[in-house]
Amino acid sequence: MSKLFNEHRNFICKRCGVKKSKSPLYKDGMCDTCNNICHAEKFRAELDSISPDIGEKHFVYALNVHIDDYTTPILTEDYILIKIDDDIRKHLSNLLDIVGLDVKQDVTVHSKYLLATNFHLNFERVECHLHNRFSTSCEFSRSAIFGLQTGYADWSFRHKSVSNILVVTLEGIEEILIFQSFEKITGDDTDVQFILNLLEETEGCLFRGINNHYHHDDGIAASIYRNNKDLVECGKLQDHEKEITEKLIEFDSRTPEKPTISALTDLRHHGKDTCLLDFSEDLKIALFFSCQPTTDNSAMIGEVLVLRKSKYEQKEEDFLIEPAKTEVTRNRVEAQKSVFLYCYQGYLPRETTQEKVRNLLIAPQLKSWFYNYCEYTDETVFPDFYAFISNPANFITVAKRECQEN
Repeated sequence: MSKLFNEHRNFICKRCGVKKSKSPLYKDGMCDTCNNICHAEKFRAELDSISPDIGEKHFVYALNVHIDDYTTPILTEDYILIKIDDDIRKHLSNLLDIVGLDVKQDVTVHSKYLLATNFHLNFERVECHLHNRFSTSCEFSRSAIFGLQTGYADWSFRHKSVSNILVVTLEGIEEILIFQSFEKITGDDTDVQFILNLLEETEGCLFRGINNHYHHDDGIAASIYRNNKDLVECGKLQDHEKEITEKLIEFDSRTPEKPTISALTDLRHHGKDTCLLDFSEDLKIALFFSCQPTTDNSAMIGEVLVLRKSKYEQKEEDFLIEPAKTEVTRNRVEAQKSVFLYCYQGYLPRETTQEKVRNLLIAPQLKSWFYNYCEYTDETVFPDFYAFISNPANFITVAKRECQEN
């Protein structure tokens, strides 16, 4: 039986003619070595069909942008930039077939340019910089959607198929070449200075920090909209919120001048779902929240929403609310310099936010620097009893540690 099994495993490689044993990766009648050689040859042929010069660079990136001042292919010592035409698109599709990219269709359809360099670019930083540099609203396009390491026929990608493509310039393309992986971030970093300069030009604005940027499909959504899809589908968001606030008002018999606003303030400041979006008059508070770790400690893009205050001072469907300084939340409201935006639909529709709100993206690699720049801590941002009892570190004492050690 063993002999028959071994005979079934043995074969003659059709490329090198040597008798081999089948490996788990056996395919196409070739041994692993010949398969790798054949794979590399096919890969190189398709790469050369796009442009022989591109294959001389270590990395190729497909960009999902429009370049406003592009006229002809650019070949320099630092980079090569080629617009994707129908012929190149066909070879790019074949190339992605060879490397087995599972989003081949989207990459092939949405890519506009190929950028070849010897630099291993950091995708998050490229995306964030291009957005911050060229977008003036909350529209966000995943710009670098595909990266190919030519020497190893290896690939990696970040991709989200969206229609709002950024319009950039050749200067912007040259700027992203400095955003390489594994660089050390300092206060002199180009992107750090760029973001700080933008934020200095935000007089008369309010700020909201989000530690995990999400694509605003419908608009900028409050927690009640994000977390209650059933209520959204039934059109019951307002009824749900009203019932909860009435319960709270009845429960603690509060008698402030504006009981509904005070109830909403307390609920929102303690993480309960409402139609309120938290903003702050202090930019550093927003940066503090945008640089917080995510619940699973993954490295996610942070975000600072910048709201033009004057655009929402008229009390229409969406309007600003001064938080009530209740006994429960007074310290937090004052420490965080809070202002609320009430969203009638549970979110700010994208079509109404033009010229009213824009966002700046904080790449994961920059979060540590900006967190230190804020000079805020949990103790200063959440200076109340509820924050104290929710922090396990406050209940680790010297006496407890000594007992555990003994």
